[in-house]
Amino acid sequence: MITVSGAGGGVGKTLLIERLLAALPDAAAVKVQPRPRGIPELVEEEDPRLHPGKDTGRYLAAGARRAYLLSGPPGELLPLALRIVEQAGTGTVIFETNSLAAALEPDLAFFVEGEGVAKPGSERCRQMADVLVARVAARGQEGRRSE
Repeated sequence: MITVSGAGGGVGKTLLIERLLAALPDAAAVKVQPRPRGIPELVEEEDPRLHPGKDTGRYLAAGARRAYLLSGPPGELLPLALRIVEQAGTGTVIFETNSLAAALEPDLAFFVEGEGVAKPGSERCRQMADVLVARVAARGQEGRRSE
């Protein structure tokens, strides 16, 4: 199990996952979207053409064997996340999450640095990370590079 968390939005968490998926072609990827209200919801996406700009569509286009969107109140998402790990049928599951990063007890935790308004829990995610990553930039983007 791998988690990718980050300092805020737009720092390159999804792009890092796309790059990890290129190296782990049998992996599943999960976008975790905490919402304050409602019931927990787990959706498996199957066709990247249906969601080209969404993270799950990007995961599939990058080679994920399976892609999921997990949303709902943060305190209720862990059981569904663990069910994905048990039932995904892959050797690796990558979670894009700040809210569940610590609770999942990942084998490998990435944290993507960045500037601006910090996401809730980002400092805790940074402290527990195995790998700190400079803000991830798309290849060819001037002035920024991945490290």
